[in-house]
Amino acid sequence: MLANSRQQRHSVDSVDHMALHDLALRDRETSANHNGADHTDTGTNGYRPTLAHPPAFLHCGWRTRGTWVWDRFRGIHDVAGYYEPLAEPLAWLRPGTLASINAESWPSGHRSLNRPYFDEFRSLLKRNGFGVQGYHTRFATDDFFATPDTALPELDQYLRRLIRTAQERGEQPVLKLCRSIGRIGWMQQHFPDAVHIVVLRNPFAQFASALQQFVLHGNAYFLAMPLLLLAMHRDLPAVSASIRHLGVELPSLPGCQSLRGKLATYEATVRCTRPAAWYRGFLAFWALTAAATPDSVDLIINSDLLERSNRYRRQCETDLERLTGQKIEFGDAGYSDSARRPDTSRLRRSQLLDAHRGAEAFLAEQVGAAWTDKPNLHDVGTMLAETVKQASRPDRSVLHDVERNFEAMLSAMGRAAWAERELATVHASQSWRITAPLRWLRDQLQQA
Repeated sequence: MLANSRQQRHSVDSVDHMALHDLALRDRETSANHNGADHTDTGTNGYRPTLAHPPAFLHCGWRTRGTWVWDRFRGIHDVAGYYEPLAEPLAWLRPGTLASINAESWPSGHRSLNRPYFDEFRSLLKRNGFGVQGYHTRFATDDFFATPDTALPELDQYLRRLIRTAQERGEQPVLKLCRSIGRIGWMQQHFPDAVHIVVLRNPFAQFASALQQFVLHGNAYFLAMPLLLLAMHRDLPAVSASIRHLGVELPSLPGCQSLRGKLATYEATVRCTRPAAWYRGFLAFWALTAAATPDSVDLIINSDLLERSNRYRRQCETDLERLTGQKIEFGDAGYSDSARRPDTSRLRRSQLLDAHRGAEAFLAEQVGAAWTDKPNLHDVGTMLAETVKQASRPDRSVLHDVERNFEAMLSAMGRAAWAERELATVHASQSWRITAPLRWLRDQLQQA
């Protein structure tokens, strides 16, 4: 098992809405600390805990609406909202490029973000060079499924620097991370004075959002990265089990490749395979990270219910104020990115149901036959059941909006694969190597 536990807990597992589930609240033993208690002792992590407004970690999968939740915090005065502090772009970020990385620079679907994503990192940029102080690219993918007792001193020091920098300015640090969802237990172990919140989304809705990025915009990142993380950590027993139960086929990775090269390999894999393979890989990763979620996290937010239920939104607002000391407003949560969601009717029901049976078998093996009874996995079971119920309706496709987009995507994939093969042939040819000096001279003349 990947998950660990602690006795102090407070979690919202679900809410009674549209016959989905019941609300179950449990107060953590130290909830008084989150209601304004004044502590002056130095915390075990070396920074001074301000428990009225403690550091908050938002652990979110890609395309879960986690950015929207994070932005609710970011809009509050005296909150330092660190966006994706483990993300690869932080390695080459510099003052001149920071402003250009925003919600309008790519088809993100992130509404109403009025500042660049990484604006809070401005004071932490290296003065002479690229990147954020203390950040290493390996933070993005290495040790992704680290156990709580794993020694990762550089990662620990880096995150501590972010927290300390915000607190020295009198601000409450709120860190939104997609690359922490396999190691939440490690984050809790090393930052016990922080509040740890998990944002979950129905796996097929989340997959559809990733698919939309690929079909409509050619962005394969959100389909390729889960596959890459499975491949990089396939030697871990739990990762191996998820791959086996879901029947995921993963190409091997040359050890000398950079992270960018590895990601390019898996983006090419996405372009050369079919939706059923994408979904099996995505669901294997989704179930694996769900199993890695400790039952001791402070709050689990179901982003599907956040969109559909006024009652659930109010409950989340109440719980977040109790935990973080901040009054969060989710009044504009009732929107969906499904309006232009691509059709996946080419993903057959039998393929989807087989994938879900594999995910449930994996969870039962890792957590136990009664895994749906665990507080941290109740929403997981409900989400899997919702997708299976939808897929089992004989009169509906799994998603049924714009099949022509899907067909166009398949055609474009074929053309792109052909073009990539032809270009690779040209680059490998002797004539290309012979003419390299002429191309260099041409580039110099054009720059002159």
